[in-house]
Amino acid sequence: MDTRRPQAPDLPKPPAAPRFRWGRLLGWLPVCLVHGGVVAWAATLVERFTAPLVLFSLLVGAVLGATLVGLIRLLQIGNRPTVLWGTGLAVLVAVAGQHYLGYRAARRAAVEDRQAYQFAQLAFRGSALAHSPVPPRGFFPFLRWRAARGVGLLGYQAKGWVIWLLWAADGTLVLAAALAVVGSMVKRPYCDRCRSWFRSTRGGPVDPETARRL
Repeated sequence: MDTRRPQAPDLPKPPAAPRFRWGRLLGWLPVCLVHGGVVAWAATLVERFTAPLVLFSLLVGAVLGATLVGLIRLLQIGNRPTVLWGTGLAVLVAVAGQHYLGYRAARRAAVEDRQAYQFAQLAFRGSALAHSPVPPRGFFPFLRWRAARGVGLLGYQAKGWVIWLLWAADGTLVLAAALAVVGSMVKRPYCDRCRSWFRSTRGGPVDPETARRL
């Protein structure tokens, strides 16, 4: 009785890592730039209703990462550094975009309330009520002004470097969540010759003869 095991089929080598292409990078980065701006706009709208501390940042990062995965599959972007550079850019735009949209909203509200504030200056000249809360012009001066004014946090009035630290933590959480989602995508096999992601079309056990034909 022949008890020898059947010879294993000669399987093809695993696909090579996708090569870096400047054309793909230059086409991918503008997509990520626009996409980050769209996520920032959507996050600003949702933030008006609810924005739980920590959880909101993780949610923004997860949504950003999931939608980037859809774009990666749609555009067939396989090179991992290209994907990660685009993800980092999208996160940067999404985080900075929320602050910039807040700046625009504050300036718009200040213009709308200008007449009422001018009346307060005339009525309460020389008092604390006459000091203008109007944010300064320019995005970076606005960030410094906002950090100096502070925000209420868990019964504590956070100001100055604490606000900057909170903003840095917010950006880090968004980046971590986005990379966690996108990172699970880039681990999948990609065919550099076809320039497309592998996808399963059928599942089940394969006998040696079928595997050899495949």
